[in-house]
Amino acid sequence: MLERRSRASRADRRNSVRYGFNRAHAADYGAVAVQTASIKAKYPIEYMTALMSAFREDPERTAGYITDCRRMGIGVLRPSVNKSGLDITIEASSDSPEAIRYGLGGIKIVGDGAAAHIIEAREQGGKFIDPKTFAHSHYSTSYIRLLFSLRSKEAMRNRGREEGCRS
Repeated sequence: MLERRSRASRADRRNSVRYGFNRAHAADYGAVAVQTASIKAKYPIEYMTALMSAFREDPERTAGYITDCRRMGIGVLRPSVNKSGLDITIEASSDSPEAIRYGLGGIKIVGDGAAAHIIEAREQGGKFIDPKTFAHSHYSTSYIRLLFSLRSKEAMRNRGREEGCRS
């Protein structure tokens, strides 16, 4: 009789552990979801910037996040050889008080190394006035693909005199 109760008690504990483990994790995931939603509601531009930075290597996800930003009324600015940093940043814009500026490191082919070189050249020599001055600061045949990639993403486009290079 005692042995039967002991077996039943062990079986009850096993079932309880299986059931309780799943429920406890579900509660924790729910708490994380509530905290994440709260951060997104209170700090939307910071949240979206962090999200886009974390997944900048995944173009499909980033495109989805850009769509979400537009739906939320957050401006997303193109990369600019004169303004962009290595990563995605928050910056003041003419359209809204703050917008997300796409970083040079997130452009295909450019990568972190070339982007860091562009930023360093910009800091030492000032803004790039036109594509010719940009090309002279990167005088190397290995940068031909880089130039085409930046051009295709309109990172060298001049809107007003503040962004990109004249073309």
